[in-house]
Amino acid sequence: MKKPTRKNEVRPEDPAEVGGSKPAGESLRESDGIVRDPTARNQAEQALGSTLALYRQIVENAADLVTVVDSEGRLTFANRRAQSAFGFPPDGFMGQLVFDFVHPGDRERTVRWFASTSAAQETEASIENRLVGLDGNVHHLRWICNWQYDTQGQVQRLCTRGSCWVWLG
Repeated sequence: MKKPTRKNEVRPEDPAEVGGSKPAGESLRESDGIVRDPTARNQAEQALGSTLALYRQIVENAADLVTVVDSEGRLTFANRRAQSAFGFPPDGFMGQLVFDFVHPGDRERTVRWFASTSAAQETEASIENRLVGLDGNVHHLRWICNWQYDTQGQVQRLCTRGSCWVWLG
């Protein structure tokens, strides 16, 4: 049976975080310190975890190709659809230069577009091009791209969504 407690009293079995400090040269008294109930933080962490799981499920199961590219044009994320279309094994895409997959007939134009769009600090832009998967299949895509910049105006990342409208193989 739990013993009743006074207001602001913490029992050892209660979920709490205890912290304290003391001025130099003084000892910490039993009444000095801060007590926080971590319940609200734990609930917020659980809600965030649920939100992230839902986000990942939506992105991973999207019909469109979803990728994230860094400032140099290297892939840092590709959803399952993108991995499948381009023949990547799971996690086999990390660090690949996205321009290496652009069809040779579209590569120069795509590189120029990437450079001019980032130089103009566009936040959203689109491009149509062909990409070649590791299996040699050509994919005609329309990319919607969202550019993110750091505080100095440098490209931080590019989040893309590609819709295939013709498959040639």
